[in-house]
Amino acid sequence: MMPFGSGSTRARTFLRPCIAALWVALGGCVATPHELRTEPSFAAEELASLNDSAFAPRAAILDGFDAATNFDAWRVGDQVLFGVRLDDNARRHTWFIRVELKTGLVTRGTKVTVMKAGELPPADAGSDAGLFVSLSPADGTSDAGRTFTAPAWSFEFAATDADGRRRSVNRSNESIFVAIHVYDEHGRLIETAHAFLPEADLRGGLHRACRMATASQPAAGAPLSDEQFAAMVDAFAAMYAFTGVMTRTRNLEPIVWSVLPLPSIFSIILSGGRVQLGFDAGFEKAIVETRRFPGAGRGQSVYRVPVTMSINRIAAAACQMVLAPPDPPLHLCAGVVAVEGSRIDDPARRFLIQLLAARRGGQSK
Repeated sequence: MMPFGSGSTRARTFLRPCIAALWVALGGCVATPHELRTEPSFAAEELASLNDSAFAPRAAILDGFDAATNFDAWRVGDQVLFGVRLDDNARRHTWFIRVELKTGLVTRGTKVTVMKAGELPPADAGSDAGLFVSLSPADGTSDAGRTFTAPAWSFEFAATDADGRRRSVNRSNESIFVAIHVYDEHGRLIETAHAFLPEADLRGGLHRACRMATASQPAAGAPLSDEQFAAMVDAFAAMYAFTGVMTRTRNLEPIVWSVLPLPSIFSIILSGGRVQLGFDAGFEKAIVETRRFPGAGRGQSVYRVPVTMSINRIAAAACQMVLAPPDPPLHLCAGVVAVEGSRIDDPARRFLIQLLAARRGGQSK
């Protein structure tokens, strides 16, 4: 086995209910027409502070950070707010994304109905009607009256060691139900959408993989320990889950494809008609951040790790991810504090996703 977080370890996934398969190479070297670069084309010190004028409207959407805790995992009303900034040559675009937890854990097949603000569940609703959640007066109403059914989250993670040893794991997830609110650069609501997310994947986070990779490296040819393998599984799943948060509404799709180039028709044909998103994460290159990030637990290290994102195995974006422990309320974003990077084929196209607020249910303003 190559050092933890690097080498030729690859993961193959089968994700449902996703339309496109997610192909992940955690710490793997992927042969592509581009040289894989894990450093963005601009200095990490450019990471925007909370005082960045582009993110000033955040205070009217969600403000402040509640202290991280390691108990009471999911609390209805937990919220996180991200600022998204895209620099496209001379133009700058800004959005805000607020994710709000609407339910606790729900099992496969559970129905959740979205009601208008002030609306009450039907008096004749039976036990099979499921759960009812209410919109707030300021929310978008496009989902009002819709009923969602919790999916079966399952995936297979398979990795092959350098010596040919193969191990795999199958894992299923319960769901959480969230509202995803998208705002323009002025803080005006564009859209409210609702979605189920895989709760264990968010709760697992990527922080443990960074901590273990930087703490010790197995000897050359030695297999990963069960704990190291479990950390890889958590990290892969968390990357998928966080990406899922960013792609659950129609107004976020143009943002995603501004960051990642659309694959060619030839590439799609070679990939079996699918668009496959891949990650190459250099966990062994993780460094401890010296900057203090609000929301991270006291005494907890925050890591910055290089990640290359690929589309159909062609390197697309070189990123840096800033990762904190996924302790509540940061479990709602898998502990991701920031993602910054640039497109490999167009380095002038840069992006930043930054956590701006994180509040616990019952405490958010």
